[in-house]
Amino acid sequence: MAPQILIHCTSCGSSMLLAAHTLERPFAIPDEQPNDSFAVGIACRSCKSVRRYFLQFRHAENDLLGEEHEAEAQNEDTILVNTLGCEVDDCRFLLPLFAQWNPQATAEDRLADIQTWRWEGLRCPEGHPIPKPKPW
Repeated sequence: MAPQILIHCTSCGSSMLLAAHTLERPFAIPDEQPNDSFAVGIACRSCKSVRRYFLQFRHAENDLLGEEHEAEAQNEDTILVNTLGCEVDDCRFLLPLFAQWNPQATAEDRLADIQTWRWEGLRCPEGHPIPKPKPW
């Protein structure tokens, strides 16, 4: 099994174990990175809050787990849902947004779940709001 990244929701404290290779994929091509801070958006399965997290190895809220934790990996698929833009037109910050679902979840199940997400407080590093995409 591939390495996982453990992130604790900043809203409810729930643990989220996500596939590292999926989270890192948007940053694989240096000239096409969505942002230079290795930031991603993640929707919490428990409280439905969408928050920004940083993938730096030593970030206080993130731990890249080793092999001894791989057997504990969750069964959800980590999916790149969208890339979000800042509300300010001249801000070039883009935030890849990820979520996790059961592999058997249909597109309709996922869309219904997305409708329950809480978007309040999602901001770029400059403090500008990142709005909920439309037509969601």
